[in-house]
Amino acid sequence: ARGLFDGKMIQFGNIISFSNKKSRRTWKPNVQSKRFWSETYNRFLHFRAVASVIKQIKKLPHGIDDYLMRTPREILRYPKAIQMSKNLRRIHASRAENLEPAETNAQGVVSYRPLDAVRECGPVGGPQGSAGQRAAAAKAAAAARALEDSVGGAEQARR
Repeated sequence: ARGLFDGKMIQFGNIISFSNKKSRRTWKPNVQSKRFWSETYNRFLHFRAVASVIKQIKKLPHGIDDYLMRTPREILRYPKAIQMSKNLRRIHASRAENLEPAETNAQGVVSYRPLDAVRECGPVGGPQGSAGQRAAAAKAAAAARALEDSVGGAEQARR
């Protein structure tokens, strides 16, 4: 399997003519060449994928990153996808180490904020150089500040 096929394979059956003659035929999966934006790698990833996988990826909040991390190896079956899944898990685990618990809400969900606000998690490839990467870093910093402000507002409301 050289792509994201979601367990789909060629299926076989019969064509039945008006005279009830049966001839063999195949149904092939709807495979498309597609590139997906990875927020973690900060670049496009190229895959051959069936239409159902493309739909699943579009519905996920973090796209291809979520799909690769959530889908079990038995369904991925593509060595490149399995390796990227391992890399994504390792990257997200290392980024999680750089976060500290900010607060726990009533449902017991813990929100996190960066330990070091100056050092934002950039792309995997290296230092942030392009305008798009700087914009993404600024957006992440603004989100971290908003999170800290909301935590501060929640603490003042408790007092």
